[in-house]
Amino acid sequence: MIRDIKGADFVRAKYRDPKTAKRYEGSRFSTFLGRLIHIREIEEINKTLSFHSGVSLLEIATGPGRISKEIRLDAKVLLIGLDSSIAMLKLAKQNAESKGWCFICGDAMKLPFRDESFDILVTFHFVRHLTTPERAEVLNEFYRVLKK
Repeated sequence: MIRDIKGADFVRAKYRDPKTAKRYEGSRFSTFLGRLIHIREIEEINKTLSFHSGVSLLEIATGPGRISKEIRLDAKVLLIGLDSSIAMLKLAKQNAESKGWCFICGDAMKLPFRDESFDILVTFHFVRHLTTPERAEVLNEFYRVLKK
């Protein structure tokens, strides 16, 4: 399926709209296929994370915390979720309230972290919205904040 790539400015504007946050989970994951995709994504990420003993994890474009609340890691792990939408972050805080996450507002294109700050970085359905040059830019940011 060919997608119409809108770019970072479009994504920021759309997801910062409080109406998007209100209907996001219901519109994306209320169907059988949507729930199945969510379950498979969670299974795969937790399987992958089971092979890592990192002490810090950064989730980019955390949205309403649908992935955050399902990630299974040791309680001693530093968990940071970053999103540019305050409305999405409010939902993430509610959804993953007891999981030990710290959610912050920020831009994935200019991550507010020092070089080599995280052992693990997770993101879903974000990079696909970016243009090719933006993808290169954001991937460079991801590599910058990941420990070697």
